[in-house]
Amino acid sequence: MIEIRNVSKTYYPEKSTPIPALKNVDLVLHNGEFVAIVGASGSGKSTLLNTLGGLDKPDSGEVYINETPMSTFDDDKYSDYRKDQVGFVFQHFHLMPHLTVLENVELALAMSSYEKNEAHQKCVQAIQKVGLEQAILQKAGELSGGQQQRVAIARALVKSPNIILADEPTGALDSHTSQEIIDLLKRISEQGHLVVVITHDESVAKQATRIVRVKDGEIIEDIQQSEGHSVQTTKTAEPPRKRSFQLKSAFRLSFHRIKEKRWRYFLVSIGISMGICGFFLAMAFGSGIDNYMQYSSDKVIDSKKLDFKKEQGYMDSSDYYQIKKNKHVKFVQPEFDISARIEIKPDIISFDVKPLHKEKNRNEYAAPNVIYGQLPKDGDHGIALSESTAQKLLKDGEKLEGLIGREITIKFLSMDEVTSYPSRWDTQTMKISAITEQSFIGKEYSYIPYDVHTDVVKRSRFIGKDSEITTNSYEVYVDDKSSIQWVVDQFKPSYTITTPENVLKELTQTFKNIQLAMTGVSILILLISSIMVGIILYISVLERRKEIGLFKAIGGRKREVRWIFFSEAILLGGMASINGIVLGVVMQIALNQALVSRIHFELLSINVFTMLISIGFGILINVLAGTIPANQAAKLNPIQLLKQE
Repeated sequence: MIEIRNVSKTYYPEKSTPIPALKNVDLVLHNGEFVAIVGASGSGKSTLLNTLGGLDKPDSGEVYINETPMSTFDDDKYSDYRKDQVGFVFQHFHLMPHLTVLENVELALAMSSYEKNEAHQKCVQAIQKVGLEQAILQKAGELSGGQQQRVAIARALVKSPNIILADEPTGALDSHTSQEIIDLLKRISEQGHLVVVITHDESVAKQATRIVRVKDGEIIEDIQQSEGHSVQTTKTAEPPRKRSFQLKSAFRLSFHRIKEKRWRYFLVSIGISMGICGFFLAMAFGSGIDNYMQYSSDKVIDSKKLDFKKEQGYMDSSDYYQIKKNKHVKFVQPEFDISARIEIKPDIISFDVKPLHKEKNRNEYAAPNVIYGQLPKDGDHGIALSESTAQKLLKDGEKLEGLIGREITIKFLSMDEVTSYPSRWDTQTMKISAITEQSFIGKEYSYIPYDVHTDVVKRSRFIGKDSEITTNSYEVYVDDKSSIQWVVDQFKPSYTITTPENVLKELTQTFKNIQLAMTGVSILILLISSIMVGIILYISVLERRKEIGLFKAIGGRKREVRWIFFSEAILLGGMASINGIVLGVVMQIALNQALVSRIHFELLSINVFTMLISIGFGILINVLAGTIPANQAAKLNPIQLLKQE
């Protein structure tokens, strides 16, 4: 039962005089009645219907639902009331034309906790009641007006409400179809439902069990034409279902929306895809850096090597023996920087030279990867050229392996790091023994045997063959990587010690800066794209006004309306992110192939976690972009939304 006591409602349009819609209205309605509310346009009948349905709130007075005052309802309670007790039938149907008959009816149960099979069965039964079982899988937009109104009635009936509110249900139909709809509504009231119909058609009103006439916001006549059927109410009543919003409904609506406006969304998604591609590659680059650091630790940077430096003066024998007697130190030796160049007029090929470990230590400590040839043995006047240096020596049509065994003239220069004492270019003839893998980070080094390296330093610095080379630093090799910290802790009061970790940090800083720049540019692209997504979703709010109004009329709460737009943002972000990942994988393969040909290492490393993070980030950006449009949609007035333009 619905009871209205002394209800008044006035509208206050902008820049216009107030419009009184209801004036001190009193009305009592019972289950099983078929009530026709009759009146001219602007008489207040629609406001009265919206007040009965919980879409509008009175300024004064009270509406009681089964003796419960609606003034005690908050927004959620109003939504629950519309979800469980009220079914709306609109003059202009308000169906989703891109959904099937079944899917349109299923929307009414989107907020209720029905099992999938149970919900499907109820929807089929409701469709059968209105005689549309043959069109159950047909798109609503393909139906006639009468058929669409039947779908709207099935949607109102499927949740077994006590109250059916129909706003001009025959206004857009021919006389024959109108009568079929009225007969259907009469049968519904005979089953114990309260059916309230707004109409200005006297032939429709005469078929109601009760006529309520409204004029200028007041009830001027209330005529009981026949008895209702409230006796059957207890048989048809169904307890309210717990609210459980079915996200699939929101996603289904959004999917059809994106499909309908696919070119618009495609253009917007290009920016998102590009941003996610860059973000994905930046993450892959970061992961690849970590892998490359491990590779460099084994192949480029000796992971068991410490650089001991004396800040004041040269190292002497006491320093040597003090360091050497440590139980974790395997050997100590000075190593010197040598610059070199090969003069092939008019070109000069410059590079740096490092000493190779003595043969007895080469298997235990880092050594360059050999592509062609073999590393020179102790005492050999052979050189292992880096791949990049060797490439510069090639003649047209010549291959790298053809350089092995060739003799070349090299000039070496070794400056004293402490005194910068004058040095000379020492010219040596050496045989190319090996071509080593190119190192991508740090300097490119070529290698000569340790004893030859020492001899070159002496000759360049004018030091006698049997004299000791003065130096302020030693290279200290420990037995295991785990011993490094122990050795550092013991000697750091006396020396400045550079560990492999320090070297790696310095070498990777450039890569980290590149990664940061890639990430920054990608995020900037995504932010710009998110603004576009926000604009598109704002347009979507304007274009989906009827859909939002319908969703609220069937019981949708504000947060569930938000989910319609969040689901659109999630789908758009997800699809665009997947496209970005696909593009990123293609670019990753191409870039790695280019890098492998130069450094023999795939510097971009991808995994499932990287992909999921990138997709998640793309979705998050879109959801954040959709927050303002979603909140705006949730606040809209369903009465205004459902008005036919």
